[in-house]
Parts: sequence; structure tokens; C-alpha cells
Amino acid sequence: MCGHRSGSVTLRERINGRANGRADKGRGTRVPPWTKEEFTGLMHQLAVSEAPRLFAIVEEYGEAEDARVAGYGLAYADRAEVDGVEGGFRLSSQSAESARVLFELSSRSSGTQRAHVVWLG
Repeated sequence: MCGHRSGSVTLRERINGRANGRADKGRGTRVPPWTKEEFTGLMHQLAVSEAPRLFAIVEEYGEAEDARVAGYGLAYADRAEVDGVEGGFRLSSQSAESARVLFELSSRSSGTQRAHVVWLG
């Protein structure tokens, strides 16, 4: 498949064997290796298997006295992307844990005791 991003897995890479297509006898043309219904199901499986995990960064105030959601993020296989809830703040990091550490360090002056990663869904 052309135009796919590096690190992303194509259907052809995921499903060995059937991905080469089959010849249409008499015409010499290639027929897709699956029906439209099969392809729809395979695309769904591919999207589900590669979907990033949703998480929140929750800041804790005092010793479990109060808390607030500071941001929401998506954890991919090779990175995490976080958007702050107060708008205009975006963070790219190596992982959800790295993002948590950065939130914790940057919010210490506002009374945050620690930050937590809370996995959603």
C-alpha cells in the first residue's frame, strides 16, 4: 500500500498469504484478495488493534484532599500526545508516564502534590 506512515501496519503486512491478490482467469487482471465485506471487517480490526489508549492526567492537591483533571491524552506505541483542559497547552512526550512527570513538575508551584495517569476505557 502506498502512502502509509512508517510504524503503521498495513493489512498486507498483518495478513500474510492472502494479501497478494488472485488472478482473474481469462482477463489477466488482479482481483482483490478479499470481498468488500471482508475488507470492511479487516479495516475495522486494523483500526481497533492500532487505536491509541485514552488517558487523563489528574493533579492531586494536598494528601488526597482534592484533585482536578489537568489534561487528556492519547498513548500511541511510540509516543503520547496530551491536551491541557485549559486550552492552548499541548504536550508530546515519549509516554503517558513522561507526560505525567512533566505535568507534576510544572504544577508544583500551584500546590499540586503529585500527578497521576488515569487510564480511561
